[in-house]
Amino acid sequence: MTLRVLTTLLARRGAATLAAVAALGAFAAPPVHAQELIYSLIAPNHPLNQPVFGAWAESVAAATEGRVTVRFLDTAAAPPPRLYDAVRTGVVDSAHTFIGFLGQAAPLMQIGMLPMMAGSAESNAVALARTYEAHIRAVENLEGVKILGFLSNPEGVTCSLREPITSLESLRALRMWSLPGYAAQAMEALGLPVVAGPATEMYELVSRGTVDGYNGVSIGDSMAFNVAQYAPTCTMVEGGVFRAVFAVMINQDRWNAIPAADQQAIEAVSGEAFGRLSAAADAWGEAMNAAYTAQGGQILAPSEAFTAEMAAAWAPMRQAWIDGATAAGLDGQAVLDYYLAQVAAVEAE
Repeated sequence: MTLRVLTTLLARRGAATLAAVAALGAFAAPPVHAQELIYSLIAPNHPLNQPVFGAWAESVAAATEGRVTVRFLDTAAAPPPRLYDAVRTGVVDSAHTFIGFLGQAAPLMQIGMLPMMAGSAESNAVALARTYEAHIRAVENLEGVKILGFLSNPEGVTCSLREPITSLESLRALRMWSLPGYAAQAMEALGLPVVAGPATEMYELVSRGTVDGYNGVSIGDSMAFNVAQYAPTCTMVEGGVFRAVFAVMINQDRWNAIPAADQQAIEAVSGEAFGRLSAAADAWGEAMNAAYTAQGGQILAPSEAFTAEMAAAWAPMRQAWIDGATAAGLDGQAVLDYYLAQVAAVEAE
């Protein structure tokens, strides 16, 4: 029953009805300031939706005692590259997006996707949440949205449709498909020809043999996109050649309309607490790795010499991030060191 209906009843029937209406409201009225956030998922059927975003939504409802709830749309409100705009302009209240799509507007946020940065999805997401809150937020606010937390995927791998990737020479012999951004830059830094594009294009190129391998996605995502069957071997670099990270956003005006007490309650279950939910991504990644090897695939670890060659080739990527952070007014090296210390702290727990 709405406030307008209650007012009309009182006006027509007089104060004598007040007690009856109040009694009805005690049973029918939603919690004071009840608000529903309309949320768009990137992929409504992804296996991580419930253990990550669903769990967070339950925490939001519990923390606010039902005054703020999250409702997920059955279909995405916009193509993945446009979800930031959908939230910024109020098409939906909230969503998450691949932070690679925010590269120009938020270059410092990309730190968690650099090669060889974190051993687990959880440590990466928590370290990024801490680093964003302590350093990056002050110099890199996205227009029209508030960032509530980060989800990290398991480490990206480099898979071959032909000979195993065991050296820089064997890798350079391949023509690779790669996710764009840091994943493609990592391959280009090693001297490889790269076909970069969204994961939706991967199956056609891989299944037809147009490329010799693929790079940047986790083994789980390679199975989800049905390309793992074509790759007998995948090489897994410690810390990942790349790691996809997603940011949870809420429209700034929508956020401002939430009472301060409920904002604080939501923030308490977001940020680092949300990053902890990436433990579900780690568990999913381990299960998918086991499924890949069970179907005959091999996961290879590069030799120390090969690892050192890759690290040397990727060092300029880290330096470019440091230089960008310094240009933004931060101590770039200190912020990078802080992030790596947070990764180590989480992994030591």
